[in-house]
Amino acid sequence: MKVPDIYISGFFTDDDINEISAIEAEINKRGITLGKRNLTGSMFHSALDFADLEILALSYEFAVAIIHSGCYDFLKSLILKLWNISQKDNLEKIPFTIEIDGIPYYKSSENIKCKVYGKLSKKQKDAIIDNTFNLAKQVENHQHELLARTPYYNAFNAHVFKYDSETDTFTEIDLNEEVRKKTIE
Repeated sequence: MKVPDIYISGFFTDDDINEISAIEAEINKRGITLGKRNLTGSMFHSALDFADLEILALSYEFAVAIIHSGCYDFLKSLILKLWNISQKDNLEKIPFTIEIDGIPYYKSSENIKCKVYGKLSKKQKDAIIDNTFNLAKQVENHQHELLARTPYYNAFNAHVFKYDSETDTFTEIDLNEEVRKKTIE
């Protein structure tokens, strides 16, 4: 089975599933595959800070191919549509995550997960998408120094970033420090 070009996970209603299926049919015509996971009815514990429940994931290779073909606006509008469906009834405790996998980095590849909290305007979401792709490009070009991999990297399979709406930037989360804080609380 082919790995989907774009993957979305969230708590979807029947109407959401219908809307996602319509998007899937439309992008399938362009040769783009969409994977989806509906979490409605699933039970979770309360550790939602780093959970990838509402996530949109894509490979760096796929994103670069779309961007180089002149279809960045199409990709961005697709991400926004799927983000809006996923975040419709968000409780604001669950972050929306944009994940980009397979970013070339020195002798290996890296994955990034960009966590975004709260209700945002379309303009803010546009900026976040741009910043996510810019961050991935900076990682590839070695213009962004990633934190050293810790034992927690394997648990998340990525470097985890948090969006700061005041500075309009992503900051990498020190997972060792965050786990230490949680164990003290």
